[in-house]
Amino acid sequence: MSSRKLLAAGLIALPLAVVAPATAAQAAACARVKSDFNGDGRADVAAGAPQNPLGDSQGSVSIVYDPVGAGSAAVKQTILGSALPVNHWLGESLASGYFDPDCYADLVVGVGSEPKIIVLRGSADGLTTEGAKSFDRFAIPGGEHHYLLGEAVAAGDFNGDGLDDIAAGAPDKSEDEWPGTTDGGAVAIFPGSADGATATGGRWIMEGADGMAGVASEFEVFGAALAAGDFTGDGFTDLAVGAPGEERNSGAVVVARGGPAGLTGTGSVLLDQSSPGVPGTRERGDRFGNSLAAGDFTGDGRADLVVGSPREALGDLTDAGSIAVLPGSDAGPTGTGSFPFTQDTAGVPGTGEQGDRFGGSLSVADFNGDTRPDIAVSSYSEDVSTATDTGSVTILYGTLTGPSATGSRYIDQNSPGIPGANESGDHFGADLTAVPGALAVGAPDEQTSAGSSDYVGAFSVLTGNLSAGTFFGPAQFPGAIPDGRLGLALG
Repeated sequence: MSSRKLLAAGLIALPLAVVAPATAAQAAACARVKSDFNGDGRADVAAGAPQNPLGDSQGSVSIVYDPVGAGSAAVKQTILGSALPVNHWLGESLASGYFDPDCYADLVVGVGSEPKIIVLRGSADGLTTEGAKSFDRFAIPGGEHHYLLGEAVAAGDFNGDGLDDIAAGAPDKSEDEWPGTTDGGAVAIFPGSADGATATGGRWIMEGADGMAGVASEFEVFGAALAAGDFTGDGFTDLAVGAPGEERNSGAVVVARGGPAGLTGTGSVLLDQSSPGVPGTRERGDRFGNSLAAGDFTGDGRADLVVGSPREALGDLTDAGSIAVLPGSDAGPTGTGSFPFTQDTAGVPGTGEQGDRFGGSLSVADFNGDTRPDIAVSSYSEDVSTATDTGSVTILYGTLTGPSATGSRYIDQNSPGIPGANESGDHFGADLTAVPGALAVGAPDEQTSAGSSDYVGAFSVLTGNLSAGTFFGPAQFPGAIPDGRLGLALG
């Protein structure tokens, strides 16, 4: 029986395959499709189930291989936290990347209750625990000062060597603050290498340190959100870091520039709602920078930055939410020429309501096949009729001049072709991740066992211009844990 058939028959983790590293020439020939963990040229989707409300859980990560092509018949796999060096909450955050020179995407997984990340390596048989790497906050000097490592993770080639590097947010401080500063969070950088992600050459990024824009102060939660993109168009990937707790939760974003030596504070910028051209007004509680995404909406060769403010008030309606698209420039993202959107923007479906949290999560891809990037925006606490906090997703389509509300779409679990049904507390859209040809939408509080608290959580993979989809709950995965909030993180 092949290892693929064994997996389909219900193994918790794939067989331990030994895969020889590819040469640089082979790596250059790889298609390197996002989240292609088994190298077959088709995107896969990973979903975290980190929590168990009935007690401590080691968590799990579940993977669907080629959900776009195979749909519900896709091969599925679950890797339990008990198979890895973790104590609690594996799967709090996820990001895929090519951290070594082979042709298989790897997966970096945040461990919510520990200051730790785990890197699972891809192989011809998909993700495997063999060769998995664990990095805690002590892996890079100075880490004793930083808590919650891995609450957010992102991948990008910050030094231009052809390998992705890992950015892992540590948005909380320890009681023993960094000497000379008040630590409001940090981001750890783990470079890619011939042997995968490594702490060698790793470093911490903080506001106000090593030329980085901003001034570190407590409660900023710097590192709570991350997005990688070439915002300057110089060929190096830059990193946007959300600090939604800045200035009494008004929020800010700091963008560090990539270069031959990796990320640098030189030329970094800080943007908030008081910056010239940035939509809105800096107000307490907006949480500007709570979610981030990147894409070249203007077609100028520079990534533009999408910033969510899910607790923005619309008049007297608290936590209604907004997003802003900040164009890239030679100096990085700028407020000049920005694109603001709320649910009250003309053409955007729905109505801004208290507690919707429009902008709670974001993802960018070409969903309608016109070669222009589009934006998926969740309102994960949207009420629909009598279903409170059921959640919804809005699609803003790209045009030749940038993202537009014209023709935008509204999706919830009662929309035609979308699996599931609107139920109170589902939080459809709690996380989003786009892969070629599809959008995965998490609903971590979905109950998939009638009359029971068992099997909490699910996600749907939407295809066909997001007009159809396949539903995945714990029952569809071998070895999945109940009550894990499957879909809380996607990658």
